[in-house]
Amino acid sequence: MSEEYQLSIKKIGFITGEYSGEVSLSELAKAIVSGEDDYAGFIENSETEWRESVREYGEYGPTTLIDLIINPDGSELDVDLNKFYPEDFEPKEGDKNIGEIGTFSEFRFVIDKGRMSNYTMDLEKEFDSKYLIPVFNERSLCGIISHYEYDNKEASDSEWFIESEIEETRPSMGGGICLFYNDEQGLKQLWDFDELKKEMNSENINILELSKVVQFLETKYKKLDESEEVSEEDDDDSGWCDKCDGEGNVGPFLDEECDKCNGSGMSDPVYH
Repeated sequence: MSEEYQLSIKKIGFITGEYSGEVSLSELAKAIVSGEDDYAGFIENSETEWRESVREYGEYGPTTLIDLIINPDGSELDVDLNKFYPEDFEPKEGDKNIGEIGTFSEFRFVIDKGRMSNYTMDLEKEFDSKYLIPVFNERSLCGIISHYEYDNKEASDSEWFIESEIEETRPSMGGGICLFYNDEQGLKQLWDFDELKKEMNSENINILELSKVVQFLETKYKKLDESEEVSEEDDDDSGWCDKCDGEGNVGPFLDEECDKCNGSGMSDPVYH
């Protein structure tokens, strides 16, 4: 006969919302022309409801791990799952890109306080904390918890989707907005617009003229490095013999077998 166990949090926990998306060069230019010192300041002043948008359209869920088990008889057991928690709470300089190389991405997050309803699971055998693990939202960069799993293979006692719901939240004005450039070596954070403005001033570009700023950004941040582009005509990996151009024969009337590829027309001996 199975019995119900409850997974709970002793105190009020944290509920986090996060959103990431591409920022076009025209949007970045608007932020620069606005006169704000950085991208976060631009968003704060132009999108006063951005926090609510993150909660509604982004990933939103608990980031505080359960630390208490309530047994079927009402007794309580402390559990510590902190070893499972990700080391990094949000993307930072040098991390894996969150967008296509050569583009800008924004990352917005809010941190609220809240309470989750107790998670419940039905077990045949007595609960053992070593079989309990948190499963994190795969789309989250902040360690939002999706659900928990309990797998006691020895007793064939398993619960795969131990889920809960948000009972209450206390929205805060906390959180943040970060702007990153997706570089080949990873994320590069654009802390403010100072260096960009200095570059434009040195090139006599009017930093208040939107079209000029857009043009500057398009030149500075290219999606593809033209110097590394390889045309099909210059591709040395075609596999054809470069003496007979793949014909297999040479001479004015192509009546002599190519001595480089032995008539195969291929450049690599493996094809001969």
